[in-house]
Amino acid sequence: MPGYRIYCMDEDKHILGARDEECPDDQAACSRGTALLLVGKFVAACQVVEVWCLARHVATITRDRIEMI
Repeated sequence: MPGYRIYCMDEDKHILGARDEECPDDQAACSRGTALLLVGKFVAACQVVEVWCLARHVATITRDRIEMI
């Protein structure tokens, strides 16, 4: 399973925290990132989540939309 890093950022895209996740594919990693953002258990001030697989930017997720890269 690929390793993903999910970054939590404020509205100015300053990194507030990061989590490493093992997910079977990009879709599952984006679902995990969305869940972390919407449930608010990641970082309370989190406004944007970015999903990365090593040096590859997979997606940017806000409360309104998911932008796959």
